[in-house]
Formats: sequence, structure tokens, C-alpha cells
Amino acid sequence: MNILSIFKKECTHNIRDIKANVLMVLFPIVLMVILGAALSPMFNTKVELDYVEVLYTDEAQAYLSTAYAEFTDQVAREMGIEFEAIDNTRGAIEKIGDSNYSAYIHLTDKQEIKLYKNEKYAFEANLIEAITRSFVEKYNVYMELATKAPDKLEAASTMEMPSLLRLRSLDRKKSAESMDYYAVTMLTLILLYSSLTGIESIKRE
Repeated sequence: MNILSIFKKECTHNIRDIKANVLMVLFPIVLMVILGAALSPMFNTKVELDYVEVLYTDEAQAYLSTAYAEFTDQVAREMGIEFEAIDNTRGAIEKIGDSNYSAYIHLTDKQEIKLYKNEKYAFEANLIEAITRSFVEKYNVYMELATKAPDKLEAASTMEMPSLLRLRSLDRKKSAESMDYYAVTMLTLILLYSSLTGIESIKRE
């Protein structure tokens, strides 16, 4: 009974200490909100693609030129990337360094594709490089079929590639955000404050 009486007395004493309660409870909550809001951009995993402009010069033969035109139309529809034609190769290379163009693509008459990237827009330029590589790989497959098995070319152009990889997330609904991390740390801080309060109560008794 003495232990219960002492516990009741200490609880009443601690509850009446308004300043200590504010320090132990409200201060960690305010700190959690401030830190969570300030550092929330660091936990943002979404990537938003800004307006991307690409210069290109088409000097290729008809079949490569037609295939690339279809490719750029598809990329423009699906990703919003704008392709602008230019005839002056030297002027286009100069524009890459001086303006807002992310990359310059040159389709030569030797059936080559040359890519010039603007380092100021590294992400956009690397994205252009990646989708250009995908076009080159697909085009090389079609050219090989046209040479070795032309009867299979039409079927290959309309065939959908099977999905060879399935991605499954362990947490599909929500990923951890800054507020989640700081809620755990501030809860730990409150628990440590509470333990110190209990130790001080024992010392007083």
C-alpha cells in the first residue's frame, strides 16, 4: 500500500509541474513537425520530368529516317519530349552549350547516330541517351531480320515483347517519409525523459 501511495503522490506532483510536461511532451512534438517539414524534400522519391527540348539533324537514308521519325513521335506523345529539326550541324552543337537544349542527335548519311549532351541538364541528357540506345537496339534487330529473314519482319514489328521481369513491392501503399522517421526518434526522446522523471522521483523519496 505504501508503494501505491508513493506512486500516486509522485504522479500528482509530476502532473502539476506544467513546465516539465511542456518540455517533455510538447517540445518533442514541435521539433518533430519542424524537422519533418524541413527535411521532407529529401525523402521525396518522385521524379518529375521538366520540359525537355532536343535538337536533331536528319541526313540518314529513307528507312532510318522514317523509323526515327516514328520513334520521335512516340516519345513526344508518351514522355512530352520535344524534338526540333535543324540543318546546321555546327550551329546545333553550339546551341547545346549556350541554350536550354538537353541534347543534339545527328543522323548521318553513313547510317550513324551521333549524340551530343548538354552537361547542364545531365538527367535529361542521360534519359535521351537511354531512349536513343533503345531505338538503336530495336532498329538493329529489324535490320537483321530484314537481311536474314524478311518474311518475319512484319510479324516482329507487330509483336508485343513478353514481360520477363515482375516487380513486387513489399510496401505498396506507402513508403516512409520524414515525419515517420522523426516520430520514432521523438517518441524515443519522450520515453527517455519519462525514465529520467522516474529516477528523479526515486531519488526524492
